[in-house]
Amino acid sequence: MNGDWRCDVTTNDAYRPITCAAHSELELLVMRSFRGWVYWLGDAGETACEGQLLDMRVRDGSEYLVLDTLGGRCEVRLDRLRRIADSVGRVCWRQKTDGPD
Repeated sequence: MNGDWRCDVTTNDAYRPITCAAHSELELLVMRSFRGWVYWLGDAGETACEGQLLDMRVRDGSEYLVLDTLGGRCEVRLDRLRRIADSVGRVCWRQKTDGPD
């Protein structure tokens, strides 16, 4: 077993690219190897896990954030992300879902 697993990537909805500004902010967090809480919208509602941001990748036309968690590697589709917070709960990144960029 390679320790890789995927968090909620088996959704039936079409991928909707995030804004360039949001993508750039995520890239900065990845470059800094940010460690914190990642929240995303899954089929059963909002889900969260704690981990270190490792990378961003494209697979099958969708973009993913790759995390290293206690349970192994986790990939979360970028359009499903809701927010990223530090260890004390301060929000460092938030998905803008309403209105213009």
